[in-house]
Amino acid sequence: MKLVVFAHVPPPHHGQSAMVKLMLEGIESGEFGEFEIYHVDARFSSTIEDVGTSGLGKGWLALKFAFRAISLRLEHGVKALYYVPAPPKSSAMIRDWIILALCRPFFPQLIFHWHAVGLGQWTESQGQSKGLKGRVMARLNRLIFGNHVASLSLTEWATRDSNVFSPRKNLIVPNGIPDPCPDFYGKLLEIRRLRSEELRSPQSESKYQVVFLGHCHEGKGLWDTMKAIKIANSRLENEGNPIRLELSIAGEFPSDEDRRKFEKLGNELGSDQFNYVGFVGGQEKRELLENADCLSFPTKYEAESFGLVAAEALAFGIPPVCSDWRMLPNLMNMVGLPVAETGNPESLAGELIDSIGRDDPESLRASFCDHFSDRRHLEILAESFREAVK
Repeated sequence: MKLVVFAHVPPPHHGQSAMVKLMLEGIESGEFGEFEIYHVDARFSSTIEDVGTSGLGKGWLALKFAFRAISLRLEHGVKALYYVPAPPKSSAMIRDWIILALCRPFFPQLIFHWHAVGLGQWTESQGQSKGLKGRVMARLNRLIFGNHVASLSLTEWATRDSNVFSPRKNLIVPNGIPDPCPDFYGKLLEIRRLRSEELRSPQSESKYQVVFLGHCHEGKGLWDTMKAIKIANSRLENEGNPIRLELSIAGEFPSDEDRRKFEKLGNELGSDQFNYVGFVGGQEKRELLENADCLSFPTKYEAESFGLVAAEALAFGIPPVCSDWRMLPNLMNMVGLPVAETGNPESLAGELIDSIGRDDPESLRASFCDHFSDRRHLEILAESFREAVK
């Protein structure tokens, strides 16, 4: 199968670019079938801060990348184009219109991979709006994205976006990641089992170690997590339970204002319950997850799609305590875990307490391997490519 991949790889590094890199390396290896991949590295931003911004330079790049894809079509006879639609931001949509208006006449087999969320819903709502601009943009979206051969959606929830554009096939391809804890069975499993037994003991006076990983701001749920820790500890104390929750916070503050809000909230709630460790990566991140008992991921971030950090937690044999935001209920249902109500620290506190010693670490690890490993992702992706062009 021949395929032009129109998508960028890091840098900048974020979930979408990382998944494209994983796809290219995996599919090109030949392990999952015979593919000829022609890559257009459509990088419009050099830094994470530049992602989503507009400018004449990006318009020129759109033309350049589109003509590169067309040249690959003509030179190698590639009929299938893989494309990642942008979220519903005006500048990003305009780039998509330029690129796809040029490319669609040359590629009879167009495959969209919906990493971002919201474009379909935005198109539906704007199509019914009173504003002429919104209706025109919605109409252009339907013309540009409509009636393609296949949509690859991350979960069933995400098909609400792709279905708006009437794909001939809608295929579910959950994301996956390289194993972040390959020595789990030799190093961590027995420690996790003993830890679970300790936490279940009525006499346990342990500190239940909760970790937050991500950008430190309201949208990612840090404020809700901090409030939930305070609520949970108060509940446990009132019930006579000696266990207490401690929160380790790993990530960067997007702005000085976010840092000030964090410090103010910490002082109000009692900073002895929180430990800010800053940005962590590599071995530091691994050690943080090895020493954690659970992950708090109560996101309500507007651009949130899959939430790969939850898959990382499962790989380390700890439960991710997630919000019911967008795709997360689908994902947590796959591994048999509950979710908290989005934006509700009381609900989150209850789920954090319920997670104490509840889950078998080996089962959590098995859930990662069965659903969210890079190998499983690439198997499903390769089969979806073949199914898309039948």
